[in-house]
Amino acid sequence: MVRFNWSQDKINLLISEYPKGNHIQLAGRLGCSFSAMKQKVWKLKLAIRARFWTPDKLNYLVEKYRSMDHRLLAEQLGCSQNALRNRAGKCGLHRKIHFWTPEKTELLRAEYNKYDHQDLGERLGCSVKTIRSKAYAIGISKRQVFWTMEKRRWLRRKYNKWDDAQLAALLGCRLQAMKKKASQLGLINRTPVWTTERLVSLRSRYKNESLESLAEEFQCSKSALMSLANKHGFPHRRKLWTAENITFLKENINVMTRAEIAEKLQIRLKAVTNKIHQLQLVPLQKVWNEEQTELLKANYNRLDISELKKKLQLPANTIYGKAAILGLTTPQWTKQDILLLTRNYSVMNNTDLCKMFGRSLTSIHKKAHKLGLRKENVKSWTVAQEQYLLECFNELPKWELVSIFNRSARAISSKYYKLILKDRKATQNEAV
Repeated sequence: MVRFNWSQDKINLLISEYPKGNHIQLAGRLGCSFSAMKQKVWKLKLAIRARFWTPDKLNYLVEKYRSMDHRLLAEQLGCSQNALRNRAGKCGLHRKIHFWTPEKTELLRAEYNKYDHQDLGERLGCSVKTIRSKAYAIGISKRQVFWTMEKRRWLRRKYNKWDDAQLAALLGCRLQAMKKKASQLGLINRTPVWTTERLVSLRSRYKNESLESLAEEFQCSKSALMSLANKHGFPHRRKLWTAENITFLKENINVMTRAEIAEKLQIRLKAVTNKIHQLQLVPLQKVWNEEQTELLKANYNRLDISELKKKLQLPANTIYGKAAILGLTTPQWTKQDILLLTRNYSVMNNTDLCKMFGRSLTSIHKKAHKLGLRKENVKSWTVAQEQYLLECFNELPKWELVSIFNRSARAISSKYYKLILKDRKATQNEAV
């Protein structure tokens, strides 16, 4: 190993520059290693730590600390803000910053209910937390002003012209809240103003156009239109149930469905149903054909009720009743089926399991839940994760919990409520 030769010039450079500059750069200038320079420093008994706070810097700090910004002062002195504050504390220097001047306090009082907290923070140059604490200290609360001047003007203009429900939906409030505000403003009269022009227009269009379109255009309810037509003697609208329509209904009640009849006659389904009850027409019970019966027998234990409803185009109660008549019941789980399910549930997918056992997916899921079976790819909760979930479920938002646990929001919520229920049962058992 070659020993470094320390000349007098290099020693003088080390003595003069060691307290000032960077030690690694100084070792490069000397042409030696860092450890060799350290050994020479120890032999020469030089100061290991350079003295940063010289008398000139301390005097400048005392002079400018109370008036100058910390960031600018730290840049001028060549140190960090923490080092600046620590040295100021050792020197007994303190500075109180009075942020909330009377002008800013009055501005906060005036603008607190108009702007968001974040916008107020940008305008006043402070954080949201500072604004909330100051608002609490001076006794003002954040109240969302719903009934603005524009909404009040709109309510005064349209209250006697529009329907209640439509006007409340347009204003974005509840019907009761709108009526309460109308009573406060003295808008008690709810009779729509029907001018001569509006009555003439309604008379000419009442017979041919639908009530829905007329009510939407004249901004009133359908019942108001009908009562107004009876009051002014408007021509009657076309009769829905003519003799031909009633004859068609009686002939096809047992052949066509109510929806098909309504589509054929161009009448609403509700009107068809009301007319059937009015005429006391009892449709015959629908007869199952052979194709539907065979389809039900082949797929009753294999498909879910939702899929059967789509294939048969029948309600669930009808399917269950026909299955009871045919004696179709779900077969019981044998010991061999349970053993096969236990071995293959964690390995096979759900579609293959349905084909193997000839059962619906719901049936397999229920049996697996009773047996306590789980899939292999399902991640189990650790004790630390459960404890952290109990502590932070009500404090952190759902999206943050999803990113932390890498699970769905539904899985996190169900796990939390299961843990809560488990703790309650444990406390009840201890009390007993």
